[in-house]
Parts: sequence; C-alpha cells; structure tokens
Amino acid sequence: MIKILIYGDSNVWGSTEYDENGRLEKYERWAGRLSEILGDGFEVIEAGYPGRCAGSFEQSREQDKDYDGHEHYEIMLKQASPVDLVVIALGTNDLKIKYERPVGMIVEDLLWFEGRTQYLKEYNGGMPRFLYILPPRAVNKVGWYEMDEGERERLVGAMKERVADWVDLDTVALTDDGVHFSVEGHEDIANRVAGKIIEMFREG
Repeated sequence: MIKILIYGDSNVWGSTEYDENGRLEKYERWAGRLSEILGDGFEVIEAGYPGRCAGSFEQSREQDKDYDGHEHYEIMLKQASPVDLVVIALGTNDLKIKYERPVGMIVEDLLWFEGRTQYLKEYNGGMPRFLYILPPRAVNKVGWYEMDEGERERLVGAMKERVADWVDLDTVALTDDGVHFSVEGHEDIANRVAGKIIEMFREG
C-alpha cells in the first residue's frame, strides 16, 4: 500500500467560490478524486487548510496562526506516518501582494518541508518522496485575492530548477472568485496528479 499525504491550502480543503467555510464534497475535491483514480494499492490523506501559507512568518498570523504552514506540518506527518509520498500544494497564499514575500523566500519555505522531513525519517520508517503542486494562474480580485503574475511565473521556474518532481498546473478552471478551483478544475488536477504519481512509482 502506497500512502500519500497531501499538505495544502484551501484548494486541497475544497473551499467554494468566495467562501472559505463552504466546502466541496469529498469526491468533488481533487484529493478525493485522486483516491478514486489511483484505486487499490494507494491511500490518500488530505491535510488542507484555507489560507495556509508555505512559510513561517509573522504576517501569516494577522488573522489566524494556522496560516503558518510550518507550524503544523510535523504533527500532520506523524499522524499519517508511515507515508511514502508527501504532496506539497502550497505557495498560492504566499504570493499575495499584501505579504510582500520575495520569490526566493517562498522557494526556501517550500523546500523546508523536505528538509524537515529528513529529521523525521526514522519516525516515518524512511524518507518519503516529494511531489510539488506548483501554484496556478489566478485572477486578481481587488480586496479578495491579489498577486503579481510575474512573481508566480518566477516562483514556478525556480521550483522546477530545485525539485525533482512537480506538476505545473499553469491554467486550471476556477470559480468566479478567481482563485478557488471549480469542480471541473478539481477533476482535471486529480487526473494530472494521478498520472504523475503513477509515473513516479512505476519508475521506482
């Protein structure tokens, strides 16, 4: 059995249009669909939280300390252990203009998870593989979600240079709020991620 931990933000949790509290049903969410597509031999564990950032920084605490992606990762990994694959689906919230975070800092915060897991590999029974879901394009909505597309592109490019396994979503079907995935978007992502995971484990 290959066990997969997906650690991410509202688009893993399944937030609906303009509503961080509204949630899609399990098999509408891409992690739920991923479980169906992969089928027997795989176990998928969702660990998404709306607003979660990759980084551990004070500005992420302005409304809720749980936005700090580093703070709860170790607990989630230990709860799920032993895992064979960790999927990191973060970075979209870090790109918010209001946080003023340099791309280099976001990259290091994303790579932190792999480094931290090295210290936990004995607890986990070995070092899991890592797969990074790179932030897709969003549509700026003043007062709701605002980012610099150029910064996103630089982040995606930098991550492709630094990690072995990634899925570049680039464009994906969104709800009208410009940042949350539509049901069709979740289905598309599930298929793309499933293909990558099958490729990774076929290669050993």
